[in-house]
Amino acid sequence: MTVIICNNTPDCIRGHLKRWFIEPKPNVFVGTVNVKTRE
Repeated sequence: MTVIICNNTPDCIRGHLKRWFIEPKPNVFVGTVNVKTRE
């Protein structure tokens, strides 16, 4: 499991993170990343 907390992040970066993670709270992203995506 991966948790990313992003403060003062541009909307375009948040949009990219929403492709792979869920956003339970604003600027908090939670999910799992497979090996191919991590590389």
